[in-house]
Amino acid sequence: MRLVKRAKITVRGTVQGVGFRPYVFKMAVGCALKGYVANTPTGVDIEVEGEDAGGFVDQLLKRPPALSSIEEAYIEFLPLKGYEDFTIRKSPGNAAPSTQIAPDISICGDCLNELLDPNNRRYLYPFINCTNCGPRYSIIKAVPYDRKNTAMSGFPMCEDCCGQYANPEDRRFHAEPIACDKCGPALELDLPNRHYTVAAAAPIESVIRLLKQGAIVGVKGIGGFHLICDALNGDAVETLRKRKKRQKKPFAMMAATVDSCREFAHISDKEEALLTSPRRPIVLLKQKASLLSTLVSGGVGYHGLMLPYTPLHYLLFYHLSGSCKSAEVPHFKSLVVTSANHPGDPVITDNDEAVSKLSGVADVFLLHNRDIYMGSDDSVVRVRQDGTPMFIRRSRGYVAEALLIDGDGPDVVAYGGDLKNTFTVLKGNHALLSPYHGDMENPGTMEFFNRNLKNMSEIFGINPAIAACDAHPGYITHAMAKEGGAGRPILIQHHHAHALSVMAEHQLTADAVAVVLDGTGYGADGNIWGGEFLIANPYGFKRAGHFRYMPLPGGDRAAKEPRRMAVAYVADAFGDGALEVLEAIGYTARHGGEFIDAILKIIPIREFSPLSSGAGRLFDAVSSILAIVDINTYEGQAAMELEAIISPEVSASYPYRISDGGIVDFSGAIEAVVSDVVEGIGRGWVAACFHNTVINAIIDLAMRISNSAGLRDVILSGGVFQNAYLLDNTIRRLKALGLNVYTNEKVPCNDGGISLGQAYAARFMAKER
Repeated sequence: MRLVKRAKITVRGTVQGVGFRPYVFKMAVGCALKGYVANTPTGVDIEVEGEDAGGFVDQLLKRPPALSSIEEAYIEFLPLKGYEDFTIRKSPGNAAPSTQIAPDISICGDCLNELLDPNNRRYLYPFINCTNCGPRYSIIKAVPYDRKNTAMSGFPMCEDCCGQYANPEDRRFHAEPIACDKCGPALELDLPNRHYTVAAAAPIESVIRLLKQGAIVGVKGIGGFHLICDALNGDAVETLRKRKKRQKKPFAMMAATVDSCREFAHISDKEEALLTSPRRPIVLLKQKASLLSTLVSGGVGYHGLMLPYTPLHYLLFYHLSGSCKSAEVPHFKSLVVTSANHPGDPVITDNDEAVSKLSGVADVFLLHNRDIYMGSDDSVVRVRQDGTPMFIRRSRGYVAEALLIDGDGPDVVAYGGDLKNTFTVLKGNHALLSPYHGDMENPGTMEFFNRNLKNMSEIFGINPAIAACDAHPGYITHAMAKEGGAGRPILIQHHHAHALSVMAEHQLTADAVAVVLDGTGYGADGNIWGGEFLIANPYGFKRAGHFRYMPLPGGDRAAKEPRRMAVAYVADAFGDGALEVLEAIGYTARHGGEFIDAILKIIPIREFSPLSSGAGRLFDAVSSILAIVDINTYEGQAAMELEAIISPEVSASYPYRISDGGIVDFSGAIEAVVSDVVEGIGRGWVAACFHNTVINAIIDLAMRISNSAGLRDVILSGGVFQNAYLLDNTIRRLKALGLNVYTNEKVPCNDGGISLGQAYAARFMAKER
């Protein structure tokens, strides 16, 4: 006979808002155990006693709830206490909060079936959810994760919902956002554009009808507002571009099904798994020829596609006149679903703000009365050639899931950069990244940043003793860190932070070769860095090489006008013959002699043309030389459209030179590019040769540094490595040479990830001091 005993289990990790307590309750009752389970500010506490207490512990740790993540479990076997039954206890509120909160999760299959079932009491209810799905992070005000601490506190449960909430056999047992049309949030319409009419009593049918007519609709979702239109209606897409003042930057799309996605894009098994995962990010997929207007995604070669992730999304695709069409025949193959904000602004979460700011963009607003406390934009992910996902933007569906890092220490707040901003807070060995904020030069973004930092600090009990920020003295985040109240901030060089974002993810602490390629970062010598080869660890770095300095004609304007960089690179490569070369490649005809003369005059003047080693500007220059993009209408456009035309079968490359000190000179490659353009060689061939040249140079210098320093670990980071061709081929060839290659996998390689690197560095540097 088994020994009857009591087990006390303290579980930490992502264990609240994921159905953990109901799961434990059902398991304990099924094992004939008595005791209790309770949320606490630090995790979940469980006590069970009975014959199979040990087996219960084993089963829980081996098979926890699907959406949970157990990071730590403390187990004690103690004398019996004499519990009479098993209960879910009321959560205490007297401990310092430190637990993780689950991200917002897509509607589950069970709820979707009920949503579309005319016999279910939640039929067509746009806020259906259960223990396994629905809003989490976006509705929370405080921990523990109980209804009173969420945006649902103002919606008292009706008798039916109370019954389900209290029933251990029900899927909604202790589901905090539980609701129905009797007691929960409701939809409403706002119609600022009187060109259209709607039936207020039937908001979804009205919106579907307006979308079919070409209207632009503002829709309140889980993490914020979207602007939506029919992706197959070219006129509607063009109208949205004009109203939003978004000339060419690709729009994200939402397709009804995976099969609908396949009509527009090629999808691998790994990409399909991401599309259909409960996190439902936007997945960047290689384009197919289709009926889609070129206005949707432009010339970048991929579509950003996602599947519906809220009940409301599904109703927009399938709901019609009080009945549901089958899943095989949705109303729309695809909808444009883009963030409902102006360029540079953060995501909008408030009804009044949306109507006020976007009434000139949207024809109608589909609103609801459930507050969004923690706003978050859609996450964007790309799958590498080896099947590894890489983030372009980490936000909804992933925030605020913590990352485990090496070591422990005082709480840290890292303020990130001014572009693609996120902040990171460290508590213990957990790193919590904020959602994507946007560009900090916008006052609305600063307000959004401060609100999120305040909320996350309160929810997770963060009391920063250390602040970290970019070393650039002109950054807004630099000034914010100084004023943030955590003492004098630790300044982290931009590219060192990029490298350390990878080291933090992979819990690396020893020296590694770091190749960091981006457009702009404040350099330790006062110049602008961006094509960097470092020997880095969490305490510091040594610059071991870089792309040769080039002037940026007009400073920041050079990043917005690739044509300026093209003139600078041609002038560098051809000297006095530059004018003749520029005329031969059609530059004079495209831009005029006065423009070229003006650029050539300011190139030698450092006040107007600061020096930069930025890799991004090299890609810009080649894109403009090939007459692909002369003026960026959004960040990275020239490089993205250059990558899109690569002929992947081409293995040829151009010359380059690495001089003493690890200085990489691409003037030979520029000469070859110009020669091929003059000879009429296809742009796909030239683009491939250029990319192969950059890859060759990276491999060459990285191996030289590796051999010289005796290091086998190589880190790749920086926004230029969002280029899939560049990244995939660099990884493949470095690994073939026997090196250990580490990249960003849990945070973006662009500036959206540098706050993690800053925080990691600050923790180690503070210890050293």
